[in-house]
Amino acid sequence: MKAKLTALILSLAVTAACIPFISGCKYSTDYTLNAGEDGEKYYTLRVSGFSNKLKGTFEIPEYYGEGDDRAPVKEIAQEGLANTGITKLIIPKTVEVIGLAAFAYNYSLKEVSFAEGSTLGVIPRGAFGYCTALTQINVPETVTNIDALAFVNCQRLAELDFSENLKTIGDCAFEGCSALESVSFPETLEKIGNMAFYKSGLTEVTVPDGVRDVEKTETDGDGKPVTVTEYGLGYAAFHSCEKLLKASVGSGITVLRSGVFGYCTALKEVRLTPSLKKIEGAYFIDGKLECGHAFHNDKALEDVYFDGGKAQWEAIEKVMDSVTVQMATYDNSALTRATIHYAQ
Repeated sequence: MKAKLTALILSLAVTAACIPFISGCKYSTDYTLNAGEDGEKYYTLRVSGFSNKLKGTFEIPEYYGEGDDRAPVKEIAQEGLANTGITKLIIPKTVEVIGLAAFAYNYSLKEVSFAEGSTLGVIPRGAFGYCTALTQINVPETVTNIDALAFVNCQRLAELDFSENLKTIGDCAFEGCSALESVSFPETLEKIGNMAFYKSGLTEVTVPDGVRDVEKTETDGDGKPVTVTEYGLGYAAFHSCEKLLKASVGSGITVLRSGVFGYCTALKEVRLTPSLKKIEGAYFIDGKLECGHAFHNDKALEDVYFDGGKAQWEAIEKVMDSVTVQMATYDNSALTRATIHYAQ
């Protein structure tokens, strides 16, 4: 009986495996008609079936449908154009919403072009994650948020012009972007998330004054008010940027979080301001080490330019105690080896 059941399962598996070849491994572009709160019709686009068979240049139409059902294409579904063979993607100005991971795992995608007049506000979580061939994209001027993992492991992305309206760069947004050597942050930027540029190829960083730590009042489990800090510069934000030579941190930052410049082994020069109150040590979550000290293993650090006096520098709390985890030692000793240059 067991032998017959096994044979049947194998037979069904072989049959199922053959179906794609019989059908020609087809894909389809599906447009779903929706109605907004105002009753206005619009379409959501999703590719279904064998999406990796969609190749070459793909231009999303501004409008779809006929007669009364003709309406703008406003939305790309979650993972709607993921895992395709597209090499160039053209996105019309009608697209207002992009779903999570909408274009992820497009290993052949080299160029993304947003049409002039785009009103896109958010590049969502994982939108272009693992688009390892991506070299060119024009971010619409209206984009205010680049969410977590948006461009994770876009290994060939060498240039990127941020929107002048950009406010937030999410956690791990550019992690693993090893070809990304230069970025210019707009003055509108308020937050750079945890590990945002981890293992990127940046050679110089200037964090503008607008990126700031903000204290907020929230309530605890008993309803009592507590003060919490929302950090403008996340922990390990530039960790393991091994090509980074210079870094400048604006006056909005009061705490340099754990690992923020850790393992930046080529870092020679840092500029800091008197607004700084603390330079953190190692960071643990539930007893597990997440990252080391703010300047751990920055063996090339030679100069710290401080826009204040010696007394202000000495007033900054610096966690200098070393931490050893699994035979690896983490510390901020790079600060003691560097020469401190005071402005006053």
